[in-house]
Amino acid sequence: MLRKEARRRLRRREIRTRFVAGVTAIAIGLGLAVGGTVAATANPNATLSTPVVNSGGVVTYNQNGLVCNSSLINFQKPAAIDGSNLDNDGTYTAPWGTLSWDVSERTVTWSITPGWDVDVCVKGGTYLSTIDTSTASGTSYTHTYAGLSHLGFRINAAQPTNNLTCEIATNYTGRALTNGDHINMDIVQNGQKFQVNAQIDIRQAQDPVSESGLVVRVNAPGGPYTLPLTTAQRDSGVFAFTYSTYLSDAFTVEWVQFNSTYFNQNRDQSRFLVCGDLPTEELVTPTARMVDLTCDAAGSYTLDDIEGIRWFIGSVEVQPGTYPVASAGTVVVRAEAIAPDYGLEPGAQSEFTFVFTEPDAGCAAIDVNLTLTYMEECAPDSTYTFRVRNAQSFSVPYTFTVAGNPALNGSGVAAPGDSFFDLDVPRTNPAQSYTVTLKWGDGTTILAEQTVKASGRDKVCELTVEPVVDIACATPGSYTVPTVLGVSWSIAGQPVAPGTYTVDDPSTLTLRATATSGHVLYLNGQLSTTRDFTLSFTSPEPCDLPELPVTNASIAFLEPTCDLGQQLDPANFVVEDAELARYAPELSDLEGPSYSVVFVITDDDAVFFDSSEPTPGRTVSDGGKTLTFTGTLLGPDRSEECVTVIELRDPVSYVDTCFEQSFTITRVVGIVYTVLINDETPFVVEWVGDETTRTYAVDEGDSVRVVPSPASDRYTISPEPAPFERTFAVYPFECLETSPLTTASASFTPASCDDMTNWLTLEDAEGVQWWVNGQRAEPGTWPMSTGKTVVTATPLQGFGFPVEQPTRWEFAGVDPSGECLELASTGVGQGALTAGIAGLVMLLLGAGILGYRRQRA
Repeated sequence: MLRKEARRRLRRREIRTRFVAGVTAIAIGLGLAVGGTVAATANPNATLSTPVVNSGGVVTYNQNGLVCNSSLINFQKPAAIDGSNLDNDGTYTAPWGTLSWDVSERTVTWSITPGWDVDVCVKGGTYLSTIDTSTASGTSYTHTYAGLSHLGFRINAAQPTNNLTCEIATNYTGRALTNGDHINMDIVQNGQKFQVNAQIDIRQAQDPVSESGLVVRVNAPGGPYTLPLTTAQRDSGVFAFTYSTYLSDAFTVEWVQFNSTYFNQNRDQSRFLVCGDLPTEELVTPTARMVDLTCDAAGSYTLDDIEGIRWFIGSVEVQPGTYPVASAGTVVVRAEAIAPDYGLEPGAQSEFTFVFTEPDAGCAAIDVNLTLTYMEECAPDSTYTFRVRNAQSFSVPYTFTVAGNPALNGSGVAAPGDSFFDLDVPRTNPAQSYTVTLKWGDGTTILAEQTVKASGRDKVCELTVEPVVDIACATPGSYTVPTVLGVSWSIAGQPVAPGTYTVDDPSTLTLRATATSGHVLYLNGQLSTTRDFTLSFTSPEPCDLPELPVTNASIAFLEPTCDLGQQLDPANFVVEDAELARYAPELSDLEGPSYSVVFVITDDDAVFFDSSEPTPGRTVSDGGKTLTFTGTLLGPDRSEECVTVIELRDPVSYVDTCFEQSFTITRVVGIVYTVLINDETPFVVEWVGDETTRTYAVDEGDSVRVVPSPASDRYTISPEPAPFERTFAVYPFECLETSPLTTASASFTPASCDDMTNWLTLEDAEGVQWWVNGQRAEPGTWPMSTGKTVVTATPLQGFGFPVEQPTRWEFAGVDPSGECLELASTGVGQGALTAGIAGLVMLLLGAGILGYRRQRA
């Protein structure tokens, strides 16, 4: 009897193992009543039970049917950490870190990437534990309750910012990845600039199989490439592009675009990312030069002293410096870098050949002619300046001597054209005369020119007579004679001293300026000894008129606001004497931007105040009867408080499939979209009513460019967005309708003496509807009655099953109570025979189920 029972249990484990091996996805639960009738499909996880453990960052629930991806706790449960994937030890890797599990020890270990906050979920048996990794002790957890069923994780912290290293460019989108996400990079390698980019796109028929329905299209050296994107990668929201795998040797990253944000958007050279193994030696460039032989001097060659360079003539090392060469010949010099710390720059010259030649035979003398001229200068002048004019195309050294005053002698070099020198003596008044002799030549034949500096030739360049004030009703006219060095004044031959003089009667005076000894008058390139100034004084207007009443007026403004520009404020216009004048709105224009505000005199004897100094924007006309203010009103306030900054993220999405090609623009207040399709006329999107999005259908091969811009100066976009640009695909074959494929599995755990309940498990798979005995059922693990149970899976609208997918299962629930009671008895009787028959029937039923599944498969 004991051997028979052992065989039954072995058979049960075998059946259970075969069914469990087919489960590869999430298991939640379906409620069935025990006793042969189907219970109502109430969800046992509508609320969380009271935790049995809640300490040290670990919370444990004993709640049958509660799974990690339940909406009550919201953990993610990818297939890689579920079901049969936990039958053996393993590791799950994600951008946020890793999860590892030891099946025999029932232990889960985690490693969280810095910058992330991730919680861990562990399910085994009816027990489920959540671990807050930021507060839990250590980095592992042992599930002591039962073997591991599945794991989960929950991301709490905000996504890290985009990142760039020499191996990988990472775009943290903060959402599930979707088609259109892209990373564009400008790379420079071996002096050539090119682009490497990766973009997420919808999988096409020719693309590799991808469980997420998305692929990554990579444009890189040796490409293009198309890579599958896993569901876990898609859901992580992290677009990690390991671009370095497509490059070799050293390279430089100048610029990166992560969707609508950038690395080094302005291409600042100081921010370039230099990658790869670069030379460690310091590169240097040797330099050397020569001076050929001349009639007057020997030749020479110079070897510059440069750190890391050694100089050689033949095999003999020579030191840096200048070496004279007395006769014609050739010198060959070689430069070598001192290894290993130094190397020659690529393309640097390392060998120098200096060829020295004899100068022209005889070095015949060249006739040179220099001229010396004293320069008349604008007074007051503190120096005596002479000009040396050289008509040759080469420079000529010279000396000069001053007669009777050798201390003033000197020398210089006359460059081609004009050059100048001053005598080293302060100027006196009156100026002294000097005899200066200029000499040049070869030392045997002296050529000389003698120039006498005569007194009385300093130029008076600044000479004016002002102010001249005309005669007025109450005041006489006047003029001012200035004090000018080198000038005397006269009127009609009579000397006039500097000062201010009045004129009472209308007249015309001629004021003459005469240059004194040592000076000359200068104007517009002309020299003269005299200059006349005509001073005219006229009769004023009649002065016996009575003084008229004078009034004034002023205007006021309303300051600009965020929405309105500056405005005139008529309520606060002021007339000093309302009995003399009034504001004239019928003559005024207040609308702007240019305005005109008019006030008029209402008293015949009054006038408006009129200053002798013009005031911009204020005009008195009509003999003082009209006062007009003009100007331009300021626009609306555009300070920081009045400008709305819009953070614009991916406002344009698109669909590019064989069945539909379109792009959709999201309405954002303050943003104007300009759309260009192919080479057609660009147009601006006009929104209607409460419309929030606008979708435009396009044709295969159409090229679309959408440029967002601020609707007015009330708005600005930060960061500046890149235009949306896309050329839609061309599909050469007829489009065939397809549906996303999904899979489903159901499993059965028969009752035993240890657990008297039959359990039915229905996979929680996207796009699947479950039916149990013809009744709609929910996914999960539920108790099942004894007897035959038929399970059917149907695809939801828009989904389909692969050809090999089973869609119908039959399970037979067992009642082991008789067997368990028999084991408790002390003898073998009719009950034992009955139990044996029941066991045989159950064994045959199990075999029938397996046979049915094999036939379906």
